[in-house]
Amino acid sequence: MDNTNVSSTGDVPSEGLLTGMTALERRRFLFKSLGKGAAVGAVLANPIRASAQAADPVLVCKSPTTGQLSMCSVSGMQSAIGSRQLTTSQAVGKSPGYWGKLDGDSCVNIGTTSIPVWGPKMERTCPAFTWTTLVSDVLTLSTVASNVTLAMLMAQGDGKCTNSDGKTVNYGKYRNKPERHWICAIFNAAQYYPLNQFPYDATTIQNVANGVNTSIDKDNLYKLLKSLEG
Repeated sequence: MDNTNVSSTGDVPSEGLLTGMTALERRRFLFKSLGKGAAVGAVLANPIRASAQAADPVLVCKSPTTGQLSMCSVSGMQSAIGSRQLTTSQAVGKSPGYWGKLDGDSCVNIGTTSIPVWGPKMERTCPAFTWTTLVSDVLTLSTVASNVTLAMLMAQGDGKCTNSDGKTVNYGKYRNKPERHWICAIFNAAQYYPLNQFPYDATTIQNVANGVNTSIDKDNLYKLLKSLEG
């Protein structure tokens, strides 16, 4: 039996009543009330608002385009979050410098014993792929040299380290490269998306960066992800 609380006069229930309904009751009410006036249309136009208490917290962040707190997505960047709208949760992320923190100034051999390849020794565990993964294997449109690893790209030092022979190795500095921010976003996604604290998963970010996913505007996504670097 349908026990949805709709008055016999066809009046639209208050927002408090809607939010108290179960998801099934809300759906029954909305379909049952089609054609009963503009008030119903307003509820249909804002179903998220109507189901606020039943929904998970909405992930929000400061929009890089408007500066206002908004839904943390490319499509939501233009819409400010009202003071009475939903339960919200702040998106989080770390900076390239956080992920690129060095473990001293010693080099680590990422090659072989016979053909050593020296690179920076990283303090943190790589949250996605490995530190020896080539940037070009992750970002197929990358403009950095083909032998640059994720560790070399993200390293927060002066681009130099000392190998086991005491010699200084210059592996390069890439702080101003956009690839560094894309990789940082992938790391943040790998770390925080499973915790519902980051707006996009690592695969989606990688596909947009590589031009595989064109449904999300690449430039706007880059701005949004960069704004989450904490």
